[in-house]
Amino acid sequence: NEDKEELEIKLQVQTLKYLCFRFINNDTRSYISTKELRNYLQRISGTEISTYFFRTKVIAKLRDGNVIIASSTKGLKLPSKERFMFLVNYKR
Repeated sequence: NEDKEELEIKLQVQTLKYLCFRFINNDTRSYISTKELRNYLQRISGTEISTYFFRTKVIAKLRDGNVIIASSTKGLKLPSKERFMFLVNYKR
């Protein structure tokens, strides 16, 4: 999807790249705030991104594409434990 022109898809790709970067280069237990992710996307796209748009058109669409993204009041992250992934799949 990196060659797609639609803004939504570009933002999804960039979000996933950022989550992967943080997963590989930082503490895998750390959550990334929605604000931090939105600010990053706004900086690279030059477009104002509402929290609603971010949640419904970026995060929800990634999850619809079977990307497992953990969320809490602290923010979002890629899960680092197989046990957690089992719990997420079980609840669906």
